[in-house]
Amino acid sequence: MSAIYYKFNTAKAALKILESGQLWAIDPMDFNDPFEILPGFDERRRKTARESRDEFGRIDHGPDIGTISEAASRDYPGMPGLIEECHELFYRRISERIRVICFSQNPKDILMWSHYGESHKGIAIGFDVTKGSFPRGMHTAGLPVLYVPKGERPKLPEHAYYFEVLRQRQSAHLPEGEVMHNGVVIHSSHLDNEIYAAAHQILQHKHECWKYESEIRFVYDLATANRGGLIRARFDSDFHKPTERDLAPFGDEAIQEIRVGCYCQPAHARELFKMRQEGRFSGARFYITSLNEDQYEIDFTSVDELSLLNSQAYFRPSSWRGRSR
Repeated sequence: MSAIYYKFNTAKAALKILESGQLWAIDPMDFNDPFEILPGFDERRRKTARESRDEFGRIDHGPDIGTISEAASRDYPGMPGLIEECHELFYRRISERIRVICFSQNPKDILMWSHYGESHKGIAIGFDVTKGSFPRGMHTAGLPVLYVPKGERPKLPEHAYYFEVLRQRQSAHLPEGEVMHNGVVIHSSHLDNEIYAAAHQILQHKHECWKYESEIRFVYDLATANRGGLIRARFDSDFHKPTERDLAPFGDEAIQEIRVGCYCQPAHARELFKMRQEGRFSGARFYITSLNEDQYEIDFTSVDELSLLNSQAYFRPSSWRGRSR
């Protein structure tokens, strides 16, 4: 039996996902944890970065220039230092090429409902990604996140810290696509592939404080012929400049469960009922959540009769304590 993965959303966002049949695949640079895409940086990588910048400085400015990045950081406060400069190219590559969809494997976690389910007013959608032509990206089984208690973070290969401008200069006489690396001519794609392989390792690791998320990720490479199965759509706004987003289209068959938060507005639940009446998500089971009377647990009631989903009796009234938060 295929696993079901859960997307926790505000009620409005969940309804939009269900209505459109599309999920937003996000740029990793938009993750809410700054450590999620931050590579580890040790003395070996610092040495590579310093020495390659020193060499470039000597070529262009003479023997006394020192390390360009650290000199700039010292003389011009506020400018990026060595680590930030080294990672900037990596960030640009990832932002231009990689997109991620994140799911939880646990629909019962209280913190997930509180943090991502709109303080229990939202909706969790259960997906079977093997159905409904759901695009699964580079790892068809997904990347289960590994939660690390402490210690070193995953790192980029050392060559990622070699000063790119110096490498370009050293490779200027070579055919397009070929570069000098440790005195050997290789194709630049070899270096790129090692960096993207390391990026996947970075994407798969998080600190153990996030363990409650029970997260699994689907990763998409926009450089592939079909953009990993994603589509690009333009969004207009009255308040912001028009933006483009990458979306994963899916059929109704991918939706296996719809779990409605215990403080969900009755009007939002009725929107679900209306979609079901129109023939949407015929294979999905609906659940109403409630707070266990005795334990720190969330209970689920399966709703088999559509008329029950249309009832306000399952939801707290709008005046209930905490609803306005």
